[in-house]
Amino acid sequence: MSEKDDGGPALPIPGSPFADLGGGNYTLAVEGSDGMSLRDYFAAQALCGLSRVFLSSADAPEAARRAYALADAMLEARKR
Repeated sequence: MSEKDDGGPALPIPGSPFADLGGGNYTLAVEGSDGMSLRDYFAAQALCGLSRVFLSSADAPEAARRAYALADAMLEARKR
C-alpha cells in the first residue's frame, strides 16, 4: 500500500530547503519537524465548513472522514 500524498509542508517560513519559492528558501517553525502537512491544513479548513452540518460529537468521526476526503480531492485538483 502506498502512502497518501500529503502535499508537503502547509506553512513554510524563510530559511528551509523544503521549498524554493520565488528564489527564497523556506523552513518550518520547528527544526527537525515537517510541521502540518498541506493535507492536514486542507482537512482543518474543510472541517470548519462541515462543523455547521455535523453539530453533535456523535457525528465527529463522519465529519473528520469527510474533511480528509475533501482534502484529498483538493490535493488531486492541484495536480491538474
